[in-house]
Amino acid sequence: MTGKIERPELIKVRHTNRDTFAIEMVMASAVLVFTLLFCHMAYAETAVVGAAPYMTEAEVAKLRLREANPYVDIIDSLTDEEMRVLKNITWAEANNQSIKGQRAVIEVIFNRMLSDEWPDTLIGVLSQKGQFATWKHRNRVTPDKNQDAALALVYAEAPVLPDTSYVYFDRRGVNGKDHIRIEDHVFGR
Repeated sequence: MTGKIERPELIKVRHTNRDTFAIEMVMASAVLVFTLLFCHMAYAETAVVGAAPYMTEAEVAKLRLREANPYVDIIDSLTDEEMRVLKNITWAEANNQSIKGQRAVIEVIFNRMLSDEWPDTLIGVLSQKGQFATWKHRNRVTPDKNQDAALALVYAEAPVLPDTSYVYFDRRGVNGKDHIRIEDHVFGR
């Protein structure tokens, strides 16, 4: 005999249980649909634009931070020397201000880096003629823990300035209609 030998009792069961088989298939399909729906809802609840489903919680948190904070990528890209210079300039410009005031000074520097009207590097922004008078003193100052704290908060929290168009600050005031005062400095567009 050639071919496959089938057991008659299995054939009989298959034919007599068609209704049961159909019900089991419908139930299996329903379970699959609900499983997919649940997984989709669970993923959508924690999803971030650009997040891949295999990202760790820390990676998702960092991605959320990047979406909410325009300065994260800048800070991540700074070299140790640029961080040192930034802290020195922050101290020289705002060492008598609170952490919030120092954060605003750092944000202005970063806003200039983000603007098309200013250099896109930290050193380019800080060394631009006529902008930061403290540039020539950058190596003669000793920053303290407040500049580290201000920089950490610029990285970890929402900005203190209304938006990235704030690219000026001064003690006397700034030209333009949109400005805010934070302690001794006026920040404006």
